[in-house]
Amino acid sequence: MAIYVLIKSLIVNTILVILKIIFGFVGSSSALIADGFHSLSDLTTDVISIIGLKAATRKADKKHPYGHGKIEYLLCILIGIVIIFLGGTLIIESFTKENNAPKTIVMIITIITILTKYLIAKYISKKGEFLNSSILTASGEESLADVYSSIVVLISYFISQIYPYADKIATIIIAVLIISTGLKILKENISSILDEKESNPEVIEQIKKIINEQKQIIKYHNLRLIKFGSYYKCELTIFIDGNQTIVNSNNLVETLKKEITKNNEKIKYINIYVKPYRIKES
Repeated sequence: MAIYVLIKSLIVNTILVILKIIFGFVGSSSALIADGFHSLSDLTTDVISIIGLKAATRKADKKHPYGHGKIEYLLCILIGIVIIFLGGTLIIESFTKENNAPKTIVMIITIITILTKYLIAKYISKKGEFLNSSILTASGEESLADVYSSIVVLISYFISQIYPYADKIATIIIAVLIISTGLKILKENISSILDEKESNPEVIEQIKKIINEQKQIIKYHNLRLIKFGSYYKCELTIFIDGNQTIVNSNNLVETLKKEITKNNEKIKYINIYVKPYRIKES
């Protein structure tokens, strides 16, 4: 499902890259050209993301018992680095550009791209949230940043008609936006690759409710839901009556696993540690 979303984004970004760069040169706007490279970073991230999602769906093996979901985070880190590099390059090159007032075609193309990118950004972000995919979320954020940069181009177009340096200033602003997006993506995914726990209280509370429904469990602790790309690994320690048989404890574990995965299909791996609980005699 996520791959189909990215393919749609790939097609839209390809068209926008061509429009922005061509008409940036035709309309004498370095800001629109910079915006085109911003969309090119979108295009790059979509290609990397599609490759990553293909790899992340590979089944678990002996060397990777919890699957390959973290490939998403590695690719998002790569995306962040590429975006930062592009932003830095645009800042350096902006100082070598001539100061020209952009032509009317720049305004028309910019308005078209703002509307198009806003719609595709919202679409990708919603799908990323629904599918719990960090790659789609990162791609959606980059697409939304592209909308902001296009707005800057539009504003600079009007200002540049009376102040020729506006187009160059807009180029630098767009580059800063690109770098800011890259840094944000890096921060989030470096944290995730270091076994970041799920912080959504609603998801955690659902699991706690299932645990509390099992009367054989006296208490529990160390409940952790670790992100593995688009799915989770759940870890949990439970305490039961020390007089319970191994068969009973195994049945309890299997029942608990079944109920947890039934409630949340994104939880693919569950480790439950069972410990005996003995009441201290007074």
